[in-house]
Amino acid sequence: YPDLKRRFIALLAQLRAEPVVGGDGASITDRDLINVMHSLTGRVEIAPYVPPLIAELERREDETYQAIASGSLVAPPASPADAAATSLAPDEAVATPGSTALQDFSTARSFVLDLQSQLESVAAQDSAQVLQVLVEIDALAHDRQSLREYIDRVFPQPEQAEVRDTFLSGLDELSDAELQEVYTVIEQTITLEDSRIAGQTVAQYYSVECNERMPFQSFDQLVANTQHLEIPELALGKPEALAKVFAICEEWPSGRAPAFEHEPVASEAPTLILAGAYDNLTPVTWNKSAFVNLPNGVFLLAPMSGHAVITYSVCAEQIGQDFVADPVAPLDTSCLADLAPQWALLPA
Repeated sequence: YPDLKRRFIALLAQLRAEPVVGGDGASITDRDLINVMHSLTGRVEIAPYVPPLIAELERREDETYQAIASGSLVAPPASPADAAATSLAPDEAVATPGSTALQDFSTARSFVLDLQSQLESVAAQDSAQVLQVLVEIDALAHDRQSLREYIDRVFPQPEQAEVRDTFLSGLDELSDAELQEVYTVIEQTITLEDSRIAGQTVAQYYSVECNERMPFQSFDQLVANTQHLEIPELALGKPEALAKVFAICEEWPSGRAPAFEHEPVASEAPTLILAGAYDNLTPVTWNKSAFVNLPNGVFLLAPMSGHAVITYSVCAEQIGQDFVADPVAPLDTSCLADLAPQWALLPA
C-alpha cells in the first residue's frame, strides 16, 4: 500500500465530490469515512484493515468499509492463510498483529471490547443508559443468561439482528472459564474507560470541563488548530460539535480554575507514562510534553493501543502492575515490541 496518506487525502476529496454507493444502496461520503476512522480508537484490533479499506473505496468497492462500520469485522485474521480467504485483491497486503498481540487479546477480552464498540453505535439518547448497565452488570448473576438478556435488551431492533446474533453465537461458544473471564474483564476494566463507560453524568462532565479545561481554550484557537492538522479533513465536524461545549461553559456555574492549573506539572516522583499509539483523545505529543518535566518518568509507547492503554493488552497491564509494585525498578518492556502490527502479503 504505497503512499497511503496521499491516497487517503485524495479519497476524501473523491468521496466529497462523488460518494460511493454501497451495496445497501446508501451513499458513503467523506464524513462517513472520517467517522469510521474516529471509531477505530476503541477498536484498535481492526485498525490493520485501514489500508484495504482505502484501497477498496478507491475502486468504489465497500466490503471492508461495511464490515467495519457494521461491526461484523471484529478481529484481524490470525494468519496470511486466513487472510487469503477474504475477498481482498490478491495483489494487496493485509495486516495482522504479532502473535503475542493476538494472545494478549483473549477470547473473553475481545468479546468485551467488541461489545463496547458496538454499544457506542447505539443511538445517542440511549447510549449512556446502555453503557451504564454494562458497568453495573457485575451485580447480576455471573451466568450466560444474564449476558444473553443484556444483549437482547441493548440490540432489540430488527436492523440490529446481525449484531445481536453474532454476540449470542459468540456467547454460546465461550467455555465456562471464558464466561467467567468476561465478567472479570468487565469488573476490572470497564470503569477505567472514559466518561461514556464510567457512568459520568452530564452535570459532572461539564463541572470538570468548564472549570479545568475551557478557561484555557478558545474557539478561535480550536478552529486554527484544526486547519493546521497534518490531515485537516480528519477534524470535519469537530468544531461544530465542540461549539456546544464552549457555549454551555459560558453559563455553567462551575467556577474557573486558577491560572497555575495550566502550568506543566513538574515532579521528581517516579512516573509511568503509557502512550497509546492509536489514542486520539490523549495524543502521543501530550505524553511526551508531560515527560519533559518528570525527571524520574518512564515514557513507553504501546503499539495497537488506544485510550486507557492498560485495557488493551496483558503486556501493558503487566508493565503497569510491575511499576506499582516497585516504581524505581527497571521495567521489562520487551513485550511491547510484539504488539506492533505485522504485515503479510497475500499469495499472488
